[in-house]
Amino acid sequence: RAEGLDEGKKLGHTEGLDEGIELGHANGLTEGIELGHADGLTEGIELGRTKGVLEGIELGRTKGLTEGVVRGLSRALLDLLRHRAVPISEEQSKRILAIRDEHVLQQWFARAVTITSADELFDTV
Repeated sequence: RAEGLDEGKKLGHTEGLDEGIELGHANGLTEGIELGHADGLTEGIELGRTKGVLEGIELGRTKGLTEGVVRGLSRALLDLLRHRAVPISEEQSKRILAIRDEHVLQQWFARAVTITSADELFDTV
């Protein structure tokens, strides 16, 4: 009976140990996956934020440059008309300054070299 009891204890201990190892492994794996996911998510959010900021800066820089070119072109057009003594009304001046299309302003600028009236500037646009 004592031998059977000792053998039963050893067998029970081994089975318990094996079951404990399996459960510990499963719990560790689950916890590792959760922690890895959380770390990956945090890193992904940070990388996404950084990428978005850099993209936003580049888009802002491009937009600012384009706006600067358009503003400069419209002011140069007004200066050219004044220099050539082409009469221009306040309304026409505001119309020129309101245009944000660089291509249109370039066309007007080319016309401004030869026109005698500001009305001619707007004829075909």
